[in-house]
Amino acid sequence: MKKYIYPSFLLMFSATLLLGFLYPLATTFVAQKLFPFQAKGSLIYQDDKCIGSELIGQEWTNAKYFWGRPSASHYDPLSSGATNLAPINSKLKENIQTAVKRFENQQNIPSDLLFYSASGLDPHLSLNATLFQMARVSKELKISEDKLKKLVYNHLEKKDFNILGNDRVNILKLNLALDKGINGN
Repeated sequence: MKKYIYPSFLLMFSATLLLGFLYPLATTFVAQKLFPFQAKGSLIYQDDKCIGSELIGQEWTNAKYFWGRPSASHYDPLSSGATNLAPINSKLKENIQTAVKRFENQQNIPSDLLFYSASGLDPHLSLNATLFQMARVSKELKISEDKLKKLVYNHLEKKDFNILGNDRVNILKLNLALDKGINGN
């Protein structure tokens, strides 16, 4: 019996040490040396204060900002996830009606402004959904739509490797640039 217990204990101990401690420490060290911004959560600072991450959406309610995608978790990374509501679920219909009300009877609202994302944390919107909001933002800030459109296109992120995903706009970065443009910084 001892001849089986000792090797299995040694194997478990070695695997735990290697895969539970040494490997995570090594990958964390390498990531922090090669990709320090990403390894620390892609955090965005303003005046030495962390205001968010490029990887996690935020709730924008002020009409002078572009609004991001709705989130079932209120952008809480600890409880992220989809609602998993079926198409016939009345709660899904209520969620969509609430989202539609935000856009004050506008027609042809892009779907990513109405439906929750799978993670509930998406920081990006499609170019179409971003441009859809330009009239409201332009009116609130009293700046031309052409100037605003140029700002949006300056923050357009192309498909990954030009084939994966869609062109998209990071709403936090866009709204921060909007603030800088308004304040003249």
